[in-house]
Amino acid sequence: MIPVLRRQQLLELLPESEVVLLTDLIEKVNISESTLRRDLKELELQGDIEMLRGGGVRLKKEVVELDLNEKISLNKEEKERIVQYAANLINPNDVVFLDPSSLNLLMVDYIKSENVTVVTNSIATCNKLVSRNIKCILVGGEIKVKTSSCIGPIADQILSGLRFSKSFLGANGISVENGITNHDLRERSIKRIAINNSVNTYFLIDSSKYEVVAMCKIAEIDECNIITGKKYNEFDKLENIIVV
Repeated sequence: MIPVLRRQQLLELLPESEVVLLTDLIEKVNISESTLRRDLKELELQGDIEMLRGGGVRLKKEVVELDLNEKISLNKEEKERIVQYAANLINPNDVVFLDPSSLNLLMVDYIKSENVTVVTNSIATCNKLVSRNIKCILVGGEIKVKTSSCIGPIADQILSGLRFSKSFLGANGISVENGITNHDLRERSIKRIAINNSVNTYFLIDSSKYEVVAMCKIAEIDECNIITGKKYNEFDKLENIIVV
């Protein structure tokens, strides 16, 4: 096969928003490892893909913030595994904070413990909690339409006076070098308050966020527990990463 067609075939094998390991690609294509690496290097130079530390590769994409419905539709199967595991960490009588991440919205369906109080700054998550008859406290503030959430100084002030058994947070990016990052400085403030006011904090992060770097740093990669759905070699030495 001529190189240009072979490289086009490689692009078609890379699912959108997912990291694929080089070892997995070798199993899917009938070429040598050296040829595969040359083709991937050429695609990277063309700006079509990103070669990641740890032996991963994915289609190149701009770091933009999606709305809530778009986030929910990405990596749905992986996200379901993550949220089912996370929901099982919630114990009876816990006071839990859920930020406006799409994974937290999905997780509401799997909360089974009784007498749980959930604090959230997500309007969508609050509505879902109410529909399931789960006790909920909605933190008010400035409305951010794209994420259906309340942010800003009013939200910060309310949240600062509360304490949590556990917090479950989302993020826009994660990497060993840059830590856990987010697009919005106001959302970053909410997350930092939740981390500081919680006995335990868990970031729920699917593989589409690997090696993405957003504007605001929330935390170092080893500062909190991280629940994710796909093994990634770069994270192997980190004891706080839980792969489900």
